[in-house]
Amino acid sequence: MTPRLGIGLAVGVLAVVAATLAPGCDESAGGDAFERELITSWVQGYARPTHAALVGDAEALSARAAVFCAAPTAATLTEARDAWQQARGRWSQLAPLRFGPASAFPARLGSNIDFGVLRAEAVVDVLAGDGPLTAADVAAAGAAARGLPAIEALLYPEDDALAAFAATPRRCAYLTAAAEDLVTLTAALAAAWGPYGDAMIAGAAPFEGRDDVVDMMVAELGFTLEVLRKEHLARPLGLTTDGQAQPGKVISAASGRSLQNVRDALDGVSILVRGDAEREVLGLVRLARVAERPDLVQTLSEQLQAADAALAAVGVPLTEALSADRAAVEDAFAALGSLQRTLQTDLPQALGASIGFGGGDGD
Repeated sequence: MTPRLGIGLAVGVLAVVAATLAPGCDESAGGDAFERELITSWVQGYARPTHAALVGDAEALSARAAVFCAAPTAATLTEARDAWQQARGRWSQLAPLRFGPASAFPARLGSNIDFGVLRAEAVVDVLAGDGPLTAADVAAAGAAARGLPAIEALLYPEDDALAAFAATPRRCAYLTAAAEDLVTLTAALAAAWGPYGDAMIAGAAPFEGRDDVVDMMVAELGFTLEVLRKEHLARPLGLTTDGQAQPGKVISAASGRSLQNVRDALDGVSILVRGDAEREVLGLVRLARVAERPDLVQTLSEQLQAADAALAAVGVPLTEALSADRAAVEDAFAALGSLQRTLQTDLPQALGASIGFGGGDGD
């Protein structure tokens, strides 16, 4: 599993930042020079190496899938599942970077890597086919039939997995082809962060200077929380419809990884907000306009911890918790909402950016 970054430990780190970074300190003095350093750390310390690691995870998954299909045992199945878990966790940590190369047309690499809630019929249609099945065939089947959700569905069937693979030999052909396709997708995304990262650092097109890059990142952090709340919690809770639980809307339901996905994404948010010394990533709290607001820094610290703790407190897979402990899921939803409001109101105000809620989210 992708190592967690320990959001709980961020409280002490952010408190130190709040107490020690006063206006006028060189590292938080703001201005174009520091913004360049800040953005460079995001690109070189976070975006590029994490996307490169994702490629490695996809390659490991492809290799483990091949080993499993050559010798399908409980042990090799566990190894393939562990490799999928690693890749899924890494992808979730990249949640704040679903812009630029991830969303650009026509490739739409992000949605091809992760379509969201599984559309089982798309996977069933591919399994029902005949003849050879290659990575190109999987790609041609469309976004809903490829990427991490499709691979999850193959590795985590409702019934006995080994029996499912034995009963349908094409299942292994699909698994190995989809894993190979995932390597291609992640490699293309990592490569695209070369020129796109250079543009971010320079504040060049499509950006209108480095202030624009910083403002965009703040907006993306808020949007990330919107997506986590709406797609991962609100829809399953039924809050976007009639209030009745919708287990069919749970992302990563088959593996039981739904809430861990959210926690991993929260780690990614934490990296950009508070920084990460080991990765040499500077956080937004290092900007003078934020550092001179110790109350805001402390609030971010407490809300990051509270959101992570609330997610951890659910204790069982989300599909079970919707009925067994709905109150805990609603608490997590509320905790993420508090963090979202700070990211979309207080933080932009401190930076002088006009970024707010969209579509009524954050209620």
